Amino acid sequence: MAQALSDIRREYDSKLEAARSEVESQYSLRVQEARAGRSRDSAELTRLREENKRLKSQQAASRSRLPELEARSAQLERELDEIRREAEDAERQFEMEHGRLRAELAGANATLEEYLAEVQSLTDAKLSLELEIHAYRKLLEGEEIRLKPEAKAEAESLMNDVTHATAAELPEPPPPPPLSQTQQQQTPKSPLKSPTQPSLPPPPEPKALKSPKKTTPPPPPPPPPPPLRQADGDGASAAVNILKGEMSAKTTYQRTAKGSTSIQDCSCDGKFVTLEFTGKKKEDLSDWTLVRNIDNGRQVVKYTFPKGTVLDTTCKTIKIWAAGQKPPPAESLAASGGTNTGIKELEAAEPSWGIGSNILTTLANADGEERATHIQKTTYSAS
Repeated sequence: MAQALSDIRREYDSKLEAARSEVESQYSLRVQEARAGRSRDSAELTRLREENKRLKSQQAASRSRLPELEARSAQLERELDEIRREAEDAERQFEMEHGRLRAELAGANATLEEYLAEVQSLTDAKLSLELEIHAYRKLLEGEEIRLKPEAKAEAESLMNDVTHATAAELPEPPPPPPLSQTQQQQTPKSPLKSPTQPSLPPPPEPKALKSPKKTTPPPPPPPPPPPLRQADGDGASAAVNILKGEMSAKTTYQRTAKGSTSIQDCSCDGKFVTLEFTGKKKEDLSDWTLVRNIDNGRQVVKYTFPKGTVLDTTCKTIKIWAAGQKPPPAESLAASGGTNTGIKELEAAEPSWGIGSNILTTLANADGEERATHIQKTTYSAS
């Protein structure tokens, strides 16, 4: 029995010792971990205290600067209000000055147009008279060659009478004002034609004289003046040459298109505008607008296409006539070679599409997007 108790006690002591060792090791490990965590917490606490101290100092500095910044902000707001008032005053003065200058420019343009029209009329009349005088002079020179030598004096007297009579009918026109690049305005495209061009009576027949034994046939009449030449197309130029020492005009055209519909032609006399369709799918032009700007806003003509206006493969051309300019159906059919297939004709409300030296024609869709343009510029020069 004593032996059994001794064995039990020894086994108990061994287990107790093992448990004590395990508990002590765990305690030591936990103590070490707690000490390491405490050191870390102490370092973090120190860092947080320093950060808190730094933030407090920054807050105090910011609070001390706050009144100064508020005063600066109020001053800047006052300056901003003053600048806004000055800007509004300057804008009002600019609008007033701009309106005054536009009115002066419109008056100057109107005066310049009157001067140009008067100069053109006088130039046409002078040119016509010079051509007729030249023709009469050639005829008289031929008569001088054909007649006897003793009749030369009479022929020269007759020629001088014709020249003086012509000069007496029309006074010498004043010289045209010089044209600058910023003051070039519209003039008729063909300066050789004038509806009020004066004409001279035919020259009187010379008195019948005895013909010499040897006669010379009269020379042929002088050739007519060279015709005007015009070239059209994208970026093409049309030049109008009058006579040497007179006035000449040059017109340039430029066309652009973003789709299958383009502005094909614009009449120089303001009678019509032609649109051309080059696509395969139909294009609806309902509520599209055609705007023609003459000489930078001097005259603006606007046309809106009616509902149902369509361009397709069966109708590839639309010609919009000015009010009252559309020819009768018979004349239109004859002008198109006996057929109007593929051409649709419309008529605008304005009596003219406008005439000028700087014309911009724009085609825009119903959303206001620009689809095609046609630019026509005419410059004049005098030598």
